[in-house]
Amino acid sequence: MTALTLIFTGFYKNPGSLEGAQLTSAAFSSFAWWAPYVLLLCMFIFAYSTLIGWSYYGVKGFDFIFGGFFERVFGKRIYAEKFYQVLFLLVIIVGTTTSLNAIIDFSDMLVLLMSVPNILGLYILAPVLKREVNAYRMALKSDRIGCEKP
Repeated sequence: MTALTLIFTGFYKNPGSLEGAQLTSAAFSSFAWWAPYVLLLCMFIFAYSTLIGWSYYGVKGFDFIFGGFFERVFGKRIYAEKFYQVLFLLVIIVGTTTSLNAIIDFSDMLVLLMSVPNILGLYILAPVLKREVNAYRMALKSDRIGCEKP
């Protein structure tokens, strides 16, 4: 929707004067005075739902990895969740006071780091996948898999 708005209004032809959300807001305001307010509401809802979603995914992952440790050391698994929630809030504070380029670079690095175990898993499981695909193809050729004949 943003790209179409920028293209149809022609605001993409004026690089340098406005960037990011300001450019989008100017493009939306060119066709309706109230459109930037709708955009602001949408941006707020997107940011808020992103924070809630990533917090949930993070706390579940942290509990899966470190919950047993917190249970052995402190006696309760809930401390892992509380520790992560405090850490998440501190990271939000740091994120709001840091430049956007640094945040984007940091998030790109984290996504890259998440891909490393996945690539290793693909490499390690490639022989298993090859064996299963060959078994499936043999089953197809021998007519053991497929639609039942009437």
